[in-house]
Amino acid sequence: MGRRNPGEGGGGKGLKWDLVGGQKSPMGQKSHKDSLYPCEGTSVSSLHEALDQCMIALDLFLTNQFSEALSYLKPRTKESMYHSLTYATILEMQAMMTFDPQDILLAGNMMKEAQTLCQRHRKKSSVTDSFSNLVHRPTMDQFTEEEIHAEVCYAECLLQRAALTFLQDENMVSFIKGGIKVRNSYQTYKELDSLVQSSQYCKGENHRHFEGGVKLGVGAFNLTLSMLPTRILRLLEFVGFSGNKDYGLLQLEEGASGHSFRAVLCVMLLLCYHTFLTFVLGTGNVNIEEAEKLLKPYLKRYPKGAIFLFFAGRIEAIKGNVDTAIQRFEECCEAQQHWKQFHHMCYWELMWCFTYKGQWKMAYFYADLLSKENSWSKATYIYMKAAYLSMFGKEDYKPFGDDEVELFRAVPGLKLKIAGKSLPTEKFAIRKSRRYLSPKPISLPIPALEMMYIWNGYAVIGKQPELTDGILEIITKAEETLEKGPGNYPQVLELVGLTQTTGLYSFKVSLYQKYPSFLLYPGNDPLPLMAVSPSCPLSPELGQGLPQISTTPGPPSVNPNLISLYSQLPQCLSLLPRCELAENRDHVCYLSVPRTQQSRGSMQELLQK
Repeated sequence: MGRRNPGEGGGGKGLKWDLVGGQKSPMGQKSHKDSLYPCEGTSVSSLHEALDQCMIALDLFLTNQFSEALSYLKPRTKESMYHSLTYATILEMQAMMTFDPQDILLAGNMMKEAQTLCQRHRKKSSVTDSFSNLVHRPTMDQFTEEEIHAEVCYAECLLQRAALTFLQDENMVSFIKGGIKVRNSYQTYKELDSLVQSSQYCKGENHRHFEGGVKLGVGAFNLTLSMLPTRILRLLEFVGFSGNKDYGLLQLEEGASGHSFRAVLCVMLLLCYHTFLTFVLGTGNVNIEEAEKLLKPYLKRYPKGAIFLFFAGRIEAIKGNVDTAIQRFEECCEAQQHWKQFHHMCYWELMWCFTYKGQWKMAYFYADLLSKENSWSKATYIYMKAAYLSMFGKEDYKPFGDDEVELFRAVPGLKLKIAGKSLPTEKFAIRKSRRYLSPKPISLPIPALEMMYIWNGYAVIGKQPELTDGILEIITKAEETLEKGPGNYPQVLELVGLTQTTGLYSFKVSLYQKYPSFLLYPGNDPLPLMAVSPSCPLSPELGQGLPQISTTPGPPSVNPNLISLYSQLPQCLSLLPRCELAENRDHVCYLSVPRTQQSRGSMQELLQK
């Protein structure tokens, strides 16, 4: 990106900065300008100057000069809505990464000031206008260019304030306030999208920035809403929300390809979707090629940019190139020392990379750093520390000065709530840790591998034979150890459930060749237990309409005495993902048990729970 001094950004006939290509391109059309913006004069010139200066600040931010970007913006935060919004957005990013109450409060206050400034620049509606808007949608000729930009900035402020409200307080009043802000933001974006799509829309001096803002908001809303569970989405549709994934992706892709102030934000959202949401939540196919295409021009332009190095590491990890991913995350940490929060994001990813490699001491090292420096989820960090200690040999963990049992026992007291809800990862960790609260705790056999499965880590190691072999060796040794010990049936059953599921979902053919017994063959009267896929809920109709697994000659090698322990099935189920029967219907796991009346009843009760 080119760089200019603040004083050079003046007049309305400037050049627009191209974030992607680094080229200067002519400003947009000014068709029907006189009729559209009858009072623009100085305001358009000031608006253009503000946008130019905010893009310079964005350039500073993307080159890891975070404090310089804030200092550059601050002098005009009281007069320019774009300066104020950009300044508050950077503070909110910091608050989201630190979870520090003071950071959240500061970001919230600045975003409130930005919203007040945007409100000042919005179109003033008379009583007559209010009644007219109830009958007819507003048209472009009712707004000046500054007013139309104020609308999109106002919608952004509402949405970001709502996010901070959910983080700040856990009570129902705050939740309702945040919900109202979200709905108002959604309605504003919806109206602005209708304006852009209308035949009356004419492009003003800074139309690309305005359109980029609309595409960012509309795309983000549609994409996010489309990923919510059907039950919640139906409830939201009742109060006026709707989400279309394809339309949301299209809007973000168009916003990312444009040369606007918000293009890089569209790129970041798409990268989050392709490298996190679809991968971890299992909400769709991971499109690595699209992620690489989006990242390439920015990584070329900002080779030391911490944000882009981080996403480069994520892409390499998903591809199974764990060593390259580690190198990228280490480069990200070395690229800047101002925002430690970026380091914490990398520590989290490095922790998993070393988990994939079975290097428990290195994984423990990063979990320990996170537990001491970051507040995102103390319960998860402490649980992971304990999990890695559990993977050590009997004497290996003593130099670290921590005891795994004491760490597990500390987890339930560290629960965090966001918008009144507990984090799913913490729920899992707390449930598992409760086993250690008794005087004679029942040890978890391979807790690090269980949590790795929750985060879809087997999809990574399944792409590299050497990683697959290493994990299978760990599982096999643990299984052999537990089978020899007295009273270890619950742990063995958990282990069987985990290995069966990972075999069906992640290891696929390579695992079938090594461990064909992971497919539990249906008997004469099989009891269907679980459909295996990346996501979704147990269904009471489990087993109805599912394809049968063809029976292979020969009995399964899994010990039938272990499988018949109906009382221990809850532990097995707690390891498996919740599944949508409509997806991945060919990945079906059957548990072959004799169907007595007693077992039938206990299983039905279990499934209903």
